[in-house]
Amino acid sequence: MDGITEHAGHRLLTLLKEVDAPTEKCMRFLRANDGSELTFDNKREHDRVSRHADRDVLLVDPLTMERCSGLKLDYRSGGFCLVCPAKGRLIGG
Repeated sequence: MDGITEHAGHRLLTLLKEVDAPTEKCMRFLRANDGSELTFDNKREHDRVSRHADRDVLLVDPLTMERCSGLKLDYRSGGFCLVCPAKGRLIGG
């Protein structure tokens, strides 16, 4: 995964604030064959961390980074989705 869009960063930060998450907590993006999910988690060794407004907001493990290479997490029409900026298209949500 190649990071997050501004819209996704804003929504992730909002979610963290809504639950009054401590600064060491972030959202973790998990991708499997049957879909994807976001969950609250702490940073682990080798995680890629995305920041928004000077706060860590998203964690992605190395395997998920590989599976989602070339994609960014976005937030559109009330839901998160993956986009391929190089091709200008939506991949899925």
